[in-house]
Amino acid sequence: MKPKVVILGNSGFIGTSLEKDLKGKGGIRVEGFNSSSLDLSLKESSENLAKILNEETILFIFSRSRKKQNQIDGFHHNILIDQNIARCLEKTPVKKCLYFSSISVYGEAATNSEIKENAPVDPSTLYGITKYAGEKLLQVTAQKAGFPLLVLRCCKVYGPGNSDIISYGPDQFINTIYTDPRPIYKKAIEGLWSASSSFSSMKTLYDFSCVCGIPVKKDFFTEKGRQKIADENAFRIILIQFQDKYNWDMKVVKKCCIGFAMPDGRTIPFDAYNVLYRETHEVKHWQNGNVPKKVPMPTPYGFISQNANGAIKSNGQLNGQKTPTKERDLT
Repeated sequence: MKPKVVILGNSGFIGTSLEKDLKGKGGIRVEGFNSSSLDLSLKESSENLAKILNEETILFIFSRSRKKQNQIDGFHHNILIDQNIARCLEKTPVKKCLYFSSISVYGEAATNSEIKENAPVDPSTLYGITKYAGEKLLQVTAQKAGFPLLVLRCCKVYGPGNSDIISYGPDQFINTIYTDPRPIYKKAIEGLWSASSSFSSMKTLYDFSCVCGIPVKKDFFTEKGRQKIADENAFRIILIQFQDKYNWDMKVVKKCCIGFAMPDGRTIPFDAYNVLYRETHEVKHWQNGNVPKKVPMPTPYGFISQNANGAIKSNGQLNGQKTPTKERDLT
């Protein structure tokens, strides 16, 4: 006889993917149910479910309340579902039961790096409370009826085919950038684009929280706490335009906060170093005892240098000494 698998909640992302995968393997009888085919919030559903299960069944439980319900109704709905499943399993044990819970049982303040097998359970949302209540209810039922139970506390599952990806991770960030009309988000995004933003700054961390959905907590108010949040939640990628002598922009160079440290203690802006200094100011030249001299600045009309009398020469042409253009030491 083929092994039998029953999936409660086959319309969700995980349930749908599991059902499709198991059916594709062959040699397994798979039956999936959702709220339309089997409403587990109704008391009589336990009797209907008992007709489907037997001692050779492997049961997967993904069921949860409808997203459109408010929190109180959802809490009540989830409790009813778990009660009716437990009522059925008490009379009709299965070969094995897998209950998909959530990391919400640890509370919203817990971050991924803090969650371990022995992490304390402290749900702070109604959803997290119902999942933990479901765990305990099924644990008592499994012990009483004598069937093995495995509880999996899943994080947000992200992948192809998930219709809820827009509220999570990279998609939430991109969606916020392009579609959210609220000025507070746009202002926060503009603040994060600045290369001078730092997570030691309260403002930067608030902008990050606003855009990426990191909840505000007590760590925000100390520099050590802000660094901890940054280490656990952020990875900085800096994108800048690469300048050459053809698109030189002095305004960009002045705002550059990335520099090359020279052996004599000076710091040269990244753009200026690449265009003006790389060929003559690399460490190997200093090691050979060759201390580089100042170099001319590029302009749209050629390089500018200054003669001994302070006159400016551009492309071989001498301008008057009173010209407003002067050589600048970009270091």
